[in-house]
Amino acid sequence: MVTMIYSFSEQTEALDFVKKCRQAKSRIAVQDGISGLVRFCIAGGSGKTGDVLEKGLPDNIVLGIGFTSKAQGEGIEDFVHAEMAELSIARISAIATLSRSVMPPFLHRLAEKLGDIPIMHYTSARLEQEAPRLAHPSRAVYCAVGCHGVAEAAALSAAGPEAGLILEKTAFKGITFALAGRKMA
Repeated sequence: MVTMIYSFSEQTEALDFVKKCRQAKSRIAVQDGISGLVRFCIAGGSGKTGDVLEKGLPDNIVLGIGFTSKAQGEGIEDFVHAEMAELSIARISAIATLSRSVMPPFLHRLAEKLGDIPIMHYTSARLEQEAPRLAHPSRAVYCAVGCHGVAEAAALSAAGPEAGLILEKTAFKGITFALAGRKMA
């Protein structure tokens, strides 16, 4: 089972999302709001929904991913594992990305290969709040999706306000990656 977490900065967005999920007969567990965001845990199939998530990912490393609509994800698992090995990272706690109506299969496969980790989704408005912390803000990305970066912003959003970038935006076959986590004391 892959856990999906959607975060919204507006209550109306969250309520619309819940309504659509109920219409689609999705199983939803509402998590406590963290940093003013509403989080939902969606479990497909026969998985339990109530106890899937911990409250946030405070000391863990999050993989932020951005991708073009043409990205196929070929070789993505090997690329991510190579980057993790180079940085001596044994485990990633979550994948974070921009909310989209359809998620590509490679994202679900990657989450499974990394240990059935959750996929966290953020609106472009929420990702844009991270713009001052981005190492590589992009005007082109802003024009395309409404925020100055996806991979770095998603990783930072999921890792929390005390987090920093461990790996700045790196590109691979139409997919961008960034890693964020709490700064070591």
